[in-house]
Amino acid sequence: MYRIYETEAVILSASPSAEFGRAYTLLTPELGIVVARAEGVRKSASKFRYTLQTLSTLSLSLVRGKGFYRIVHAEPRSSYRRLLSGAVGALPLAARVAWLLRRMVGEGETNPKLFAVTKEFLTLLSTTPRESLPLLEIATVMRILSLLGYFPERSEYADMFEGPLAPALPLVGALREHLIKDINEALSASHL
Repeated sequence: MYRIYETEAVILSASPSAEFGRAYTLLTPELGIVVARAEGVRKSASKFRYTLQTLSTLSLSLVRGKGFYRIVHAEPRSSYRRLLSGAVGALPLAARVAWLLRRMVGEGETNPKLFAVTKEFLTLLSTTPRESLPLLEIATVMRILSLLGYFPERSEYADMFEGPLAPALPLVGALREHLIKDINEALSASHL
């Protein structure tokens, strides 16, 4: 008998798999990054066709197969993609952060705080003014790198590592040049 994993997930990316299936890269609090497949999802009659959308949060039921997970049930929680389509510049920014997560986080690397930061980031994208979007991206990348151990927690940046992201944006604006330099150094050290 297969074990069914019940979890919440953010879909970071999707790609075609087999004739009518899709492979999804998911970020979950319990399982970390997971690649899961849904068969027949590209058929027009599929019950998951409009549920499994990139940059959406879902409650999922996953079954572990040979080398991959299979999605057996999905309930939508929120679709950030729809929210972000009206916010100019927000969708490419969300795609960059999703790409960073896919590259930096290993499969099965459990990190509930990383999941919480990602959800908060996606929620804030739809409400943050356009001119503050770059600051939100910097604050989010700093938090991600810190949670992954690439960015040392320095006392001058302590407010950016704990608590909600939105209150950290003024500090990010004041330290923008230094933060970008530190982010670039951390990314270089990761050999991306």
